[in-house]
Amino acid sequence: MKLAELFGKLNRFQQSLGFKIGASILVLLLAIGTLVFYSVKNAKVAAAEPALSLVETAGGATPGAPAGTGADGRPINISSTDQAQAEVRRQAELYIKLFNDLRASRLSLATVTTAVISVACVLLVVIWLNVGLTYFGLLLVGVLAAWPMIAFGSPSVRSFGIFAAGGIALAAAFAALVQGLRFALSGSHPVFAIAKNVVNEAVRMKISLIFIIMLMIVLASLPGLLDPSTPLRYRVQTFLQYSTSGSYFIIAVLVLFLAAASICFEQRDKIIWQTVTKPVAAWQYVLGKWLGVSSLAAILLAVCGTGILLFTEYLRNQPAQGEVMAFVPASGSATSVTEDRMVLEYQVLAGRVSERPQIPPAEDQAVSMDVNSRMKLAEKEYAEDQTRSTTRPDRAKIRLEVEKERLQQFLSIAPAETGTFEFVGLQKARELGKPITLRYKINAGGNLPTDLYRLTFIVRGADPVVREAHLATAIAMPLSAAAISPNGTLTLQISNGDFERRIANRESINFPPDGIELSFPVASFRDNFFRVMLVNWAKLAFLAMVAVMFSTFLAFPVASLTTFGVFICAEGAKFLTEALENFRVTDADNKTVIWWAQIAEWVATPVAGLFRFYADLRPIESIVEGRLLEWSTVLNSGSLMFALTAVLFLTATAIFRSRELATYSGQ
Repeated sequence: MKLAELFGKLNRFQQSLGFKIGASILVLLLAIGTLVFYSVKNAKVAAAEPALSLVETAGGATPGAPAGTGADGRPINISSTDQAQAEVRRQAELYIKLFNDLRASRLSLATVTTAVISVACVLLVVIWLNVGLTYFGLLLVGVLAAWPMIAFGSPSVRSFGIFAAGGIALAAAFAALVQGLRFALSGSHPVFAIAKNVVNEAVRMKISLIFIIMLMIVLASLPGLLDPSTPLRYRVQTFLQYSTSGSYFIIAVLVLFLAAASICFEQRDKIIWQTVTKPVAAWQYVLGKWLGVSSLAAILLAVCGTGILLFTEYLRNQPAQGEVMAFVPASGSATSVTEDRMVLEYQVLAGRVSERPQIPPAEDQAVSMDVNSRMKLAEKEYAEDQTRSTTRPDRAKIRLEVEKERLQQFLSIAPAETGTFEFVGLQKARELGKPITLRYKINAGGNLPTDLYRLTFIVRGADPVVREAHLATAIAMPLSAAAISPNGTLTLQISNGDFERRIANRESINFPPDGIELSFPVASFRDNFFRVMLVNWAKLAFLAMVAVMFSTFLAFPVASLTTFGVFICAEGAKFLTEALENFRVTDADNKTVIWWAQIAEWVATPVAGLFRFYADLRPIESIVEGRLLEWSTVLNSGSLMFALTAVLFLTATAIFRSRELATYSGQ
């Protein structure tokens, strides 16, 4: 009885205005104090580790590398001319900037600020929702349980402790934000009332809780499942791949189930009679259901996104390959950077833009002559074909084939020959001075995986570099921004063979149309990640309206199957589009049409075209590969998604308004 009275007094105390104001001030003071303490600590560390200067580079050589080497560790052509000395000096300046940027990134307040602000926001929400002491007690129990395992446990126990701490933090943040969402939807308008009821249903429904718990477990356990022996860049990419795609898939499934169940079960159990007799307009009911489901999806995405961001920063501050500790190479040189760290910081945890080589303009007269000769030959064959098994020649199609062949010739290099590729528009990359990345993929012969080709790369201001490459495999190679000329052009020469040993490869090589490109970072990982989360939420909001629309006139099993069919078609549209490009509906002689293949093409083509807008949005690939998701893409895709959502909303409203709900049982 005394314990119950104590809990009652504590509950009344946490609901008092004085406690809320005092606790809020305390949280803000602790957050500010933490940031100030960390900034002072960083200032002391920065003072103890002064920034690298050009004087320390011993006449312009790259720090931490043998004399006469550049930022990527390759030899530099050093001559007595002023131009060569300027190139060496620029190489050294770029490396100094790179090293100092990495050191500043290691000492940055961004990670701590993100964590402190996230925790402070959650604490302020629970304080003003009258559960401040309750959450404090639960978090205290969680900390007391997880901290000994993390601090004193074996590696396996430590991983479990991190998993427990992450799971508790994610669950607490989700519960707090759900309470905040309920408060935000507590208005008297029918739309808010219906949306709030959807949120309450999601918390009560067992299937929703299963998905939510599964989401928290998967996200919290992923960092501990990564193999520490693999390079850090692969561990981070693996975590980003499975965490972002896994959380999105689980939330999408929950959105589809919740939207379908909320509407179909209300109609089946006749609960909707009590709603529509308030009265509530059809558009208010549909909008309220969509708002509740999409708001819950936003809460889940925000919790998962914050967790992914913080876990990524945790992994980033682990030792990379060749480091004894984070940002400290095992070589013992304080001014060197390992390749694993370089790739992680400037290719994975970045927002990169890409440039492909400039295609030399084709001579219109030569192309026209080639097209005319092929057209005459095709017309002659068509006229002599008595069976009419071939199609009538198409000049536009023949011209596309000619242009494709000319492009293929430009991207092909014969044995012992050298191809020249020019990249333009790289002024920004030169100004930023950050490392650029050459990504290439070669094809040759039958593309046997056992074949190994040696290629020689030559860029401005550096000696030739020989690299080995497996066929049909994308390979990344770092280059220095010093290779870019003052007018923003980089000229790359690639020899089909080993330039140093004078050994040519056996066959010609060719690059696919997208098989050679340069990329450089222009945005931070956090900015890019935020854009990815916005696009993912727009997709989830669209899926929620799809489920709402089908649920207005279908029973739960049929509505679920239909919405999942739309989801699968939308996610698989990109695969269908790529498959249709190489899909054959005729035999090897291109004369007999295969009937089942023709039917498959008739079905797949409209599906791929209908969901092309959805398939072109690949935000998860962007964040995993470190490619920039531009604001223009976010705005365009978001506008298109919400326009389609509005069309579905009007359709669902019209269907719902025409329903005879008083006689419908949902069966």
